[in-house]
Amino acid sequence: CSPISSFSWDVYKQGLPHCMKAKDVYSLPWEVRFSITKEMQFYLTAAEGMINYYPPIITKCVAFSEYVQKHWREDAFFGYQFLNGVNPMMIQRCSKLPSNFPVTENMLYLHGARSLEEEMQKGNIFLCDYKTLDGVKANVIHDEQQYLVAPLVLLHQTPDGKLLKPIAIQQTPGEDNPIFLPSDSEYDWLLAKTFVRSAYFNEHELNIHLLCTHLLAEVFTVALLRNVPMVHPLYKVENYAAKYT
Repeated sequence: CSPISSFSWDVYKQGLPHCMKAKDVYSLPWEVRFSITKEMQFYLTAAEGMINYYPPIITKCVAFSEYVQKHWREDAFFGYQFLNGVNPMMIQRCSKLPSNFPVTENMLYLHGARSLEEEMQKGNIFLCDYKTLDGVKANVIHDEQQYLVAPLVLLHQTPDGKLLKPIAIQQTPGEDNPIFLPSDSEYDWLLAKTFVRSAYFNEHELNIHLLCTHLLAEVFTVALLRNVPMVHPLYKVENYAAKYT
């Protein structure tokens, strides 16, 4: 068993949860690293899965990929992805427009010929605000600077309650930034939706996946390793839950 001094706290960046101090995975104490048996189990499980399940999975993936390829440009499918994707928690019912999102009644066309105010009061207008991405600088990939926006997206539930469609997108809140609408040119509207999809994915990976899953779990795991003896019942329960995460 490694001494407590082997499990030191570190600060990767101010504002993030503290983490275990380690140069790389190979400098971690042996009891928190993947064992040779565990690594072999990964390969065996993967091989078994490919033998038993790969053909039907391929069939399903191909069918779904063909559907996406056919419908990905459609507003209805764009709205569908918000509700059925990896992070549906971003959608909030909108009863009042944010002050930094100057959408006007004259800009919009709503199914059913109702006004924006009426639809908000009926609970048919929804908002996705990616303000947590504001100021985040994207990586440089293959010597090319990437770009990330913090969009505001307004969505409308159709009168039959079956579809959720985007009705306004602003890439980043600001007086000089345009508000894109379905009535704009095909490719302007498509590009606006594409940037939203990028923000959707990055918000999920940075916030829900990295922060709320791995980084927060590491705080409890390091505290456990530093403060609770291995023979303690609490250690056995918590260590089992945190192992290999």
